[in-house]
Amino acid sequence: MSLKSIIANFECDVCGTGFKVVMDPAEPAKGCLADMADEEVRSFFDLSIQRDMHLCSTCTKKADAIGDDEYEPTVEEIKEACLG
Repeated sequence: MSLKSIIANFECDVCGTGFKVVMDPAEPAKGCLADMADEEVRSFFDLSIQRDMHLCSTCTKKADAIGDDEYEPTVEEIKEACLG
């Protein structure tokens, strides 16, 4: 039997939307599974981890639209942008 993939299920820390990432078990381990899953989230262009919050694609777009490219929004700004 061969392990084909490892699936990490997340819930957006702002809106609660579920999303998942599929990890390749052939990739060398760079820590625990949670660290590997976080790294996989960061590798997607439409998902992110901002201010220690895992964000779905919708919340990532809204958070990225706050300020200019160099600005890092606060937790409160991200929640306000995403939840209205």
